[in-house]
Amino acid sequence: MAQNLADFLAALTSAFCRQVVLGFGLLALVGLLLSLTQRWIFLFLFRAIGLKGVVTWTGWLGTPLHELSHYLVGKLFLIEITRIKLWEPDPDDGVLGYVRYRVPRLRPAELHKVVGTFLMGVAPLFGGALFLLAALQLTSRDPAPLLLEARRFAALVEAAPPPEVARGFVDLVRGVYLTVFSDGALSWRPWLFLYLAMCVGAHLAPSRADLRGGLAGFLVLLTLALFANAVALLLRLQPGDAAESLARLTGPLTVMLLLALVLNCGNLVLAFALAWALPRWRRPN
Repeated sequence: MAQNLADFLAALTSAFCRQVVLGFGLLALVGLLLSLTQRWIFLFLFRAIGLKGVVTWTGWLGTPLHELSHYLVGKLFLIEITRIKLWEPDPDDGVLGYVRYRVPRLRPAELHKVVGTFLMGVAPLFGGALFLLAALQLTSRDPAPLLLEARRFAALVEAAPPPEVARGFVDLVRGVYLTVFSDGALSWRPWLFLYLAMCVGAHLAPSRADLRGGLAGFLVLLTLALFANAVALLLRLQPGDAAESLARLTGPLTVMLLLALVLNCGNLVLAFALAWALPRWRRPN
C-alpha cells in the first residue's frame, strides 16, 4: 500500500514538473526577463528625463495598453470590473492608470474568475507583445522570416548548450533589427516603430499589485493541474505526455514574448545611453 502510494506520488510529481518545465518554463523565463528589462528601462529613463518626461513621452501609449490588457482579460473571465482609468497620472502616488475589480470568492462557482485574476495580472506582457507584433507588421516589409527565426530560437533554448543559445540570441537580435530597418535608416518607419516599442516596453510589466492580486489564481491553477494529473494517473493514462502538447500550445506566445524581449534589450541600451549622456549634456561647463 505504502509503495503504491509512493509510486503514485512520484509519477504525479514527475508528470507535473515535466508539464511546467516543458510547457511553461520558457514562457515564464521570458516573461520574467521582460519584467526585469522594463523596470531597468523605466529607471534609466527616469534618470535621463525625470518622471514627468517618462510619463509624458511614453506613458500616453504604454499605460492605456497596459490597463486595457487587464480589462479585456478580466471581462473574458467574467470578472466584475468596478472602475477603469486607462490614463490618469497621479503626481502624488505615481499611479498612471488602474483597473479595479471585485475580488472573486474562492468557491466552485467562481473558480474560473479566481484563475482569471492571475491571467488578468500578467495580461500586459502579452498585450504589449501583441501590439509590437502588429506595429512591426505595419512598419516593416516582411516580418514573416523573423517569426520563423524566433520559433527556431525557442526550440534551440530547450535543447542546445548555452554557447549555442547565446549565438542564436545574437542572430535573433540581428534579425529583429534588420527587419525593423528593412526600408533603410533614412525612412521614418523604423524610427516610429522604435519609439512605439520604447513606449510599450517601458510599461508592459505587471506591477506588484497586479502580481499580488493574481497570486490566489496562480495557486488555484496549480492545484487544478495537479488534480487533473492525479485523475489521469488513476485512469491509467500518461499525463506526462501532455507536456509536448502544452509546449506546442504555448509556443506562439513564447515567440511573441521573445520578440518583445529583443526589442526591450535594445530599449534598455538606448535608455542607458540617454541616462549617461543627458545629465552630462545639461551640466554647465
